[in-house]
Amino acid sequence: MNVNFFLRCGWAILLFHWTFAVKGQKLPQYPSDLSNPLDIPLSLSGSYGEMRANHYHTGWDLQTDEKEGLPVKCIADGFVSRVRISSKGYGYSIYVTHPKLGITSVYAHLSQFFPALKSWVNEQQYVLKKNELDWVLSPEQFPVTRGQQIASSGNSGSSGGPHLHFEIRNTVTEKTIDPALLGYKIPDVTRPLIESISFIPKGSFAPSDVIPFRFNGESYGRDTLYEVVDTFGVAVQVYDWVLDANHACGIKQILTLWDGNIVSEWVADSLDFKEVKHVNAQCVLGVKERNPRTTYRTYQLPNSPGTGFLYIERNGWMIIRDTMTHAVTVMTSDFSGNATCVYAFVKRKPKQKVNRANSPYYDWLTGGTITQGDWCLRIPKDALYEETPLTWTNFSGIEKSDSMVMKISIDPKFISFKNSIRLENNSQDWLNMTSEERAKFGWMEVRKDDDWMAWDEDEKSYSFNHSGTYRWVKDSHAPEIKNMMPLSQNNQFEIVETESGLKTYNAYFDTQWIKLYWDAKNDRLMIDPDWKLKWDQKSPLRIELTDKAGNFNQVIVDVK
Repeated sequence: MNVNFFLRCGWAILLFHWTFAVKGQKLPQYPSDLSNPLDIPLSLSGSYGEMRANHYHTGWDLQTDEKEGLPVKCIADGFVSRVRISSKGYGYSIYVTHPKLGITSVYAHLSQFFPALKSWVNEQQYVLKKNELDWVLSPEQFPVTRGQQIASSGNSGSSGGPHLHFEIRNTVTEKTIDPALLGYKIPDVTRPLIESISFIPKGSFAPSDVIPFRFNGESYGRDTLYEVVDTFGVAVQVYDWVLDANHACGIKQILTLWDGNIVSEWVADSLDFKEVKHVNAQCVLGVKERNPRTTYRTYQLPNSPGTGFLYIERNGWMIIRDTMTHAVTVMTSDFSGNATCVYAFVKRKPKQKVNRANSPYYDWLTGGTITQGDWCLRIPKDALYEETPLTWTNFSGIEKSDSMVMKISIDPKFISFKNSIRLENNSQDWLNMTSEERAKFGWMEVRKDDDWMAWDEDEKSYSFNHSGTYRWVKDSHAPEIKNMMPLSQNNQFEIVETESGLKTYNAYFDTQWIKLYWDAKNDRLMIDPDWKLKWDQKSPLRIELTDKAGNFNQVIVDVK
């Protein structure tokens, strides 16, 4: 049995490398002589295509030695085509279009722009009186050249630490491209580490077997014979260590074989922003993991667009119709071509029974509703990726206090939905409230503090993108400034906003609008450092704050 398998595995490995060669020949002719975006050697903290919460990562996260302020360089001649300033997401970001190359490069989480652009953006902010903006520029406004410093690195937006998010897009389609395809090299000699493969029966949410490997060699298998149902899918728990990286990154390619024949091939080469959210259809949560979001399905769920699959047969399902022993092989590789192969032997179970959850199942084709008291959880058609068991627990009645009024658990936990499901409140107390009163109530995940799900007055419901445990709260407290000091002694303020989160923030000297920057990660509101204060004026600084529940507060700050 082993000899036959290794013969098959040998052919499979040859086929694996042949696949890379053929795929390389078919790739578009991307430019390959671009300069580096940083002066220091490139080192990854996040790879292209790796699975993140609710999206595939669309670029490289480049380490900046845990520092801010490193020069960020333009990779080729072009022009600044877009600038964005946001308290979340990419933070301060620059988009540079390179017309001769057909690509656009993106640089995000910056601390500041180059002087001319910084001055122009600052002027636009004061004209529009906007702290956050997303602006498209014309080619003649800010032409830039290869190697020119266009920004300084930073930690703005939703960045988890100082680094540069570097991204390449096709200018016409706006699809992102793996920078490794444009000649960028990162030292990497480590093969992907496969921790386990799982067999998931069709129609079940739980793996029937999780086979541990923790292996990063060339090829390795388990001689144990596993019994499986006649139709099942394979999931692989895998990640990659890149040289000098201090944490695990994603992988580039997964090839799944049945007796040496390719069943599916998934590759992270180019991703469409319209499909990045469908990482939720590939990621398997619930398998015991050392690192989150590292378990990939190698098969396609019924209502998934199949993002990343170059080839798939029978939607990636493994099917046994006989009593013979068969070999399942999974091969993975990183962006440098380092590959790891594992295998396992399987045979059909004498008695087949899919282990389904006890909860009621809801079909993605038709949806359905779950009613409990005055509450109704509505599952629209096309909201699910597959037939899904759903239930909820731990309801309590409506109150009008400022404390937590209700908690629910939508199970199975951490299942993501293709489209939102809706929670409706049909109680008479709720219907008698005004729209302003209903806006004070929102849902927040118990394990998170910054994700307020507001009541949608048009849809008459709340929107949920994934299952989990949530608390329903009333936010009637306006944002406040903690430990307020005179402006002459301080140019930043700590904001206290306990529930829904800050939505708008503005500052004024009399009628003069003053630019602010909101550092949401640290609850810090900073005043424009370039504003030339008139220390002899008598007017104090007026800061206006509004949270996502509509609570408003005006704070007066002494100048000196």
